[in-house]
Formats: sequence, C-alpha cells, structure tokens
Amino acid sequence: MSMRKRFNVSPARRFWHFISTPLLILAVLASILFTFLIWFGSPIPVQSARNGFYTSPKLGAPSTLTRLFLPHQVWLWTGHQQLYSYPVQSSFVSKLLSALHGATTVTVTPAKTAKARGGESYLELDYATYGEVGSPIQELFPSLTQALSVRNVYIKPGAKRDTVNLVVVDQQGAVFNMRASGVRLNGLSLTEPDASAVPYAQIPINGRELRLPYTNSVMPIEIWSLKQQDISGVIDSYFADPSAVIPIVDSIHKTLYTDGLRAVWLSSASFGPTIAYRNPQTGNVIPRTGHSPLDTAVQFINDHGGFLSNQTSQGISAIKRSPDMTEIIFSLSEDGFPVFGQFGSMQCIVNNGWVVTFRRALVEPSILEETQPLHILSGVQLISRLSPRELNKIRSIKLGYGTTLFSSAAIEFFPVYQITFTSGTIYVKATDGQVFHGTGMTSWTSVE
Repeated sequence: MSMRKRFNVSPARRFWHFISTPLLILAVLASILFTFLIWFGSPIPVQSARNGFYTSPKLGAPSTLTRLFLPHQVWLWTGHQQLYSYPVQSSFVSKLLSALHGATTVTVTPAKTAKARGGESYLELDYATYGEVGSPIQELFPSLTQALSVRNVYIKPGAKRDTVNLVVVDQQGAVFNMRASGVRLNGLSLTEPDASAVPYAQIPINGRELRLPYTNSVMPIEIWSLKQQDISGVIDSYFADPSAVIPIVDSIHKTLYTDGLRAVWLSSASFGPTIAYRNPQTGNVIPRTGHSPLDTAVQFINDHGGFLSNQTSQGISAIKRSPDMTEIIFSLSEDGFPVFGQFGSMQCIVNNGWVVTFRRALVEPSILEETQPLHILSGVQLISRLSPRELNKIRSIKLGYGTTLFSSAAIEFFPVYQITFTSGTIYVKATDGQVFHGTGMTSWTSVE
C-alpha cells in the first residue's frame, strides 16, 4: 500500500480559495452591467479626452426656453376698435417683454371673463400656436411660481406709473387677473400703434375670426446664401459607443449609421442634406420623470449640435400630442413671419421622457445677399380670389415665407399665404394669389 504525501495548506491560501469564487462572480456581473450600459445607455454626450468621441461639436448655439417661447403674434386693439399687428422680432416687442421680465411684484387672482370692456385699448400676446402646452407664465414673469401655462395674455396700462394690468387665459380656458408693478415701459405705448405696427382686419369666415392684413402692406423678397453644416463628429454623439457604429451606404443619396439599436440616416433633400435619428428602444426603458417633453427636446438639441446660428430666429411652431408621444416642431422665422416647410426646421418626438425621433435640415441661411420690397394682397383681396366652395372649407390663413432653391448655394424667401382647409394645406403667393410650389414646402411626418 503506497503512502501519499500529505500537503499542508496555509491559512492565507485557504482564505484565497474561499473568496476567489465570489470575486469571479462579481467580476462577471460587473462585466454584464458595463455591457448593458454601453449598449442601452442614453445617447447624451459624455466628456472624453478624445476629441469628437462622445462629444458633439456645436452646429449653432445652445438655446433656452425663454428664447424659444416668443408670442406667436402680438396684437394691439385701439379704443376705436382698430387692429394692429406687431412683428414678433420688432424692437417694440423686445422692449415690452424685457419690461415685463423686470416686474418687481406680480399678483394673481381668478377672474370671470377674458373680454376687455368696449372702448378700451389693450395689447394681446397670442401663444396659442403651441398647442396643448402653451407658454409657462415664468417666461413672462420669472419670479412667479404658479404652474400656469398661458395661451393668451391681454395687457392694459395700470392706474399707477410702472404698473400694468393683465388678463391671462391658460390652456384649459381658465382666466386670471394679474397686476404687475415695477414694469418700466420707458415710453412704450400700450394704447397707440408705433411705426412698426401693421393694420389688420378681423374677417368672419365659417364661424371663425381670421386676422389678415387690412391694406396692401409690404414684405420683402429675400435671397440668402446657404451654409452647409459640418457634421464631422456629430454622428458619434447619437450613440453610446461610437466604436460600435457601422456605416451602411444603401444609395448615393442615403447613408445609414447604426450600432444595432439606434440608427442615424444622412440623406439628401431637395434643398440639401438632412439628418434623421431613430431610437426605437425607449418604449422598453424606465420612463424619465421630472422633465417635460419640451425640456427633453431642447436639451437633446443642445447636446446634438445646438440651434441655428444664423441671423434669423428659430422657435417653436407647433406642439402636438398623440396618446403616447409628443411631437415638437422648431421652425425658422424671418422679420417675425414664419418660414413654412422643412427648410431650417427640426422635428423632435418624445416618448417616456426620451427622444425617439429627431430630424433636422443641415443647411441654413447664412448671409442676406439681396432683398426687394413687394406689395402683398390684403386679406379681403386674397379672399375675393377664392371660390365659395374653398371659403366653406377654410380653417386658417397665415402670412409668412415660402422657400425656393435659387441656386445650389442660395435660397429665396418669398411672401406667401398658408391656407389650411379641412382637407389639407396649400400655399399661394401673397402678391397675386397664384399657387406657390417652392422647395421643401411639405411638413415633417406627424405623429397624428
């Protein structure tokens, strides 16, 4: 019978054998967790020592909600029931909003009606274009803490100096009286139009009150040189791990970038390249709370190139809701008038606090090369060119700009009327009422 040699195991070695298995299990779990974070993490940029890796170069500039939440229209009703429109980008509107922001004391009380008494002059700030969301009251008075989302604000001068009285209508139709003191108007008149005010008429059609130019006013036709954005490095910012991204060229006009979950398409539109981001996995992740869809959209854009940096402004043109998603459209405006269509616009769709779809054009107007004033039709002249059948189907009429690609390096802004019928939308030249086709005049696909 052979004798086996007996080995003595030291206490330190026995301890290592005892803990090695749990440590190995922890290492495997940590590896799984790290892999999960890489593949399912947020596409929000993460700082890195490597330039262009996880970071997003700025195509334009960051924006705040205050800059985006300008009124859609600013109206003045005089004591003689004359209606005027102030361009949103006018000096008058800028000074008015600045004066309201500087209010030292603001009080809010419930009211019964939003109607102004006859014979009184008042200003009206119209935020109704923002659909169900409205403008937070803090965009007018930062010191207020009420969770109030306003559609219309009516402003009248107060009895005391530097005091104004306001009537606010929120998104649910509730009415509030407000009094703001410490509002330094510095010579701004709330009752008489200045040189920038444009006469308008309120025309009843199909039970609606359409506000259209009263006379043959003047709008310029503008030719802008185009600037194409440099997107080197921007594609990476849409992915948690850019090293896993595979580019797939399916045609000469379209390239797909994907990590197997998210996808970014770079394609060519009629006026230049566009980028589209899609993240279908957000319906399966834990919803983010504490962020409104608008906050989420603005932060996402700021983290992925920013807003346009050119001389025109870019603001919210529409907010639409479906049962589980919110769609927000950001569009250009020029001289206070909207620029219709996809050119210079962005679409952001939010679900569960995450951006699921984002689309933007990668060209923007850069330098105003040429401008020429044009006489446009008044509201009555425009309506007289429509047939009775068309009049019966009108939902709204808006004055703005249509776009036409002037050359490969320039685009033309032409004054147009956008006429929305029950069956769809058309654009007509504001100069003669003829149909305007233009370039890129279709809207982004909606969530509706």
